[in-house]
Amino acid sequence: MKLFLVHLGYYDSHSAGVFESHTNVFVVAIDWDDAREKAKKLPLVIEKQMHIDGLQQIERVDGYAINLQAENGDNLISSHHFRELKRKQA
Repeated sequence: MKLFLVHLGYYDSHSAGVFESHTNVFVVAIDWDDAREKAKKLPLVIEKQMHIDGLQQIERVDGYAINLQAENGDNLISSHHFRELKRKQA
């Protein structure tokens, strides 16, 4: 299994103009086609009628290999948002 970053786009139906928003999600898949199909089946993708703008297969970052290990449980992703990061710069 391989790690993929999926760059998703969707149109904001609550605006007067045509605005496209984006988000990124990770999926674990066998290959590019499998990653695409898994992303298209995500509840958020279906709900917001998202489209895939890009896919990246992540194998190595800064000299570190990405090795996936199967585990039970929900996704566990930690995030720091703009305001949190801004405080750390001071």
